Amino acid sequence: MLSLICVSTVFSAEVGNAFAQLSAYGDERRFLLRCPTDMVIVQCLMWALWMGTAITAISFFNDENWIAGTVFAVIAAALSYILPSRFHRFSRRWLVGVPAGMVIHDSFALAETAMFMKQSIAHIGIETQSENSEAADLSGGCRGPSITIALHEFDKVILAATRKNPGGKALHVQTMRVSPTRVARTLQELTA
Repeated sequence: MLSLICVSTVFSAEVGNAFAQLSAYGDERRFLLRCPTDMVIVQCLMWALWMGTAITAISFFNDENWIAGTVFAVIAAALSYILPSRFHRFSRRWLVGVPAGMVIHDSFALAETAMFMKQSIAHIGIETQSENSEAADLSGGCRGPSITIALHEFDKVILAATRKNPGGKALHVQTMRVSPTRVARTLQELTA
């Protein structure tokens, strides 16, 4: 029971936001963006594969089955090289409030950081029905409540490369949505 409480505390949005804020510069306020559900599932499966191959390699070496142990050790080493940087990509998704405006730092959804001056922001609000929204989806496919940012004039954001658009895709947006882990708290702090 204690381990369940510890795991749920460590994986809470409060702990994540605290760690993100600890690495912030000066007057900026960082708000973690939610990881898309599809990516959470993929990450959990890849982590299980990674740990499973490492444990299997150790078991084979313990039984002195050197060939099978070496095969699994090579797979575990390859996954140890590939996966950490891919996992870390999702820990660096922030909506950042700065004195001069707002920044969306998200290498998963955007090819480059989107920055908006305070005077160009018309409205910041909460959106609960994203299916019928006219706002550009910069959430990476997250479902649930999100924050909409409306600008006075159109601005350009560049979406990250996909198989369909290998060079990314430039969008001219006036309204966009992002999904922080704590929507109401983020809105409260950004509009204060």
